[in-house]
Amino acid sequence: MFDGGYLQVGAGRYHQHPGALKLVGPEAAYWGKKAFIVTDETVWAKTGARVEESLQTAGVEYHVECTALP
Repeated sequence: MFDGGYLQVGAGRYHQHPGALKLVGPEAAYWGKKAFIVTDETVWAKTGARVEESLQTAGVEYHVECTALP
């Protein structure tokens, strides 16, 4: 039964600072060997190369699903 206290679901880790995209690979590797990325075309165009480099360096396999805005 939920007692009204704080409930946190998920990885529980959040990075927002210059260079944070370099940590995508090591953070993903901490949780497993594969990653599934859901993004949109605009964000992936701006961040994709850095995210891919970080994941590859960390040895994490990944799949990217880019959604198109209507």
